[in-house]
Amino acid sequence: MNDRTGRNRRYLTPICGAMALALAGCSEVPGLDRVTGLFSSDTGEGPIGSVAGAGDQTAGGPIKFTVGDRYTYDNPVERWEVVSIRGDRVYWRSDLGERQITGFNPLLPPQEWFGRTRGKGRRLIRDTKGALFPLKVGAALEYRSTVTTDRPPFGWEHKWKCAVTGTETVKTLGGPFETFVIKCGHKQPNLVTYHYAPKVGNYLVRRVKDPDGGLDSVRSLLSFERADGTVVRRYRA
Repeated sequence: MNDRTGRNRRYLTPICGAMALALAGCSEVPGLDRVTGLFSSDTGEGPIGSVAGAGDQTAGGPIKFTVGDRYTYDNPVERWEVVSIRGDRVYWRSDLGERQITGFNPLLPPQEWFGRTRGKGRRLIRDTKGALFPLKVGAALEYRSTVTTDRPPFGWEHKWKCAVTGTETVKTLGGPFETFVIKCGHKQPNLVTYHYAPKVGNYLVRRVKDPDGGLDSVRSLLSFERADGTVVRRYRA
């Protein structure tokens, strides 16, 4: 999820070249007119689809997102809900007023986003090589991420490398979960570390290193409420 602070965003992604900005634009990002008019709360229309999945991706089951699924994370406390699904695009809305579009892979950053905190932006992911799923130790993925946004620095590009480096038991949400450890980086290796739980279908913990040697930024899952009413754990403020 795209919920980094301004400081983390500055370090995680470099400034894009002038050519990329000219091609994609920054003051008005293509596709975001669709984002703001797509949600059922805006248009009165129901979701195009109810379930999105990427097939049998892990031993713990396929990656699935269903309209109504809710994930609550801390730092800051924010609940993201799946509000619509169209093809291979999953549309999310947070209780802080942010909106974003992702694919099925929760370890990849959002494709588009819109909100008062982060402004609006679009990300093109290309030149992919390898795959993280099905998850297994040694799996690796490389991709190029090109971003345009209406907030400074307006654009950046990085070539990311991610790898599944091991497994680890994480105690959270009322019980232990077996997780895969995925490390991603660009100029600085292992900049971002995810603990992904197949039983949840998302990461339980995400840790971002501070390039200046300060405290890491850590975000943890507080609760996961499925659309069918089952609850891994419900967060109460």
